[in-house]
Amino acid sequence: MAGNKLKEAVYLTLTKQEIDLLHIQPGKPQQNAYIERYNRTVRYTSQSHS
Repeated sequence: MAGNKLKEAVYLTLTKQEIDLLHIQPGKPQQNAYIERYNRTVRYTSQSHS
């Protein structure tokens, strides 16, 4: 229940500020390449420091 309220609050805030949320197209992982690279770097860095 709290997740839905948070999602709604974020959506309303973004709408008021005229910010559009864009999602990657299904089957197009290359549209998400930068965040995937970042996630890999963070994972590798955190594992090497453990």
